[in-house]
Amino acid sequence: MTDHAAPAPESPALRQIEEIVPHQILARVADLVGAGARFMTITCLDQDDRFELYYHFDVDGSVLSLHTFVPRAASLPSISGVCFCAFLVENEVKELFGLNITDIAIDYQGHLLLAEGMTPTPMARFPRNGSAESCAGA
Repeated sequence: MTDHAAPAPESPALRQIEEIVPHQILARVADLVGAGARFMTITCLDQDDRFELYYHFDVDGSVLSLHTFVPRAASLPSISGVCFCAFLVENEVKELFGLNITDIAIDYQGHLLLAEGMTPTPMARFPRNGSAESCAGA
């Protein structure tokens, strides 16, 4: 007996990546949430002189990831004003990598996961130094 499976119906891509510049993140997130997308998480990668970030959203059962690069010394505005639950992962990124995320709804000031006296930014390849520049005009 031979089992013949019917061809799978065409479906939208399960994952899409949208390139975005840092200063457009807040507006794009507000648009997505306004259209019913659900925030999932943020992935941060240390790429030596800059951070690579993916903001992941569920959009009708598919994942849409906003992808951007942020210079190491730059600051990035929090999306927690639009997606309150983002405050947790933003604190993690700030604390573990040293990316300066500003205006987080609940900012643990580097002590969400790390206790007093622990090595700061343990996931960063290099310690942060220099002044923070804003991504507002990037």
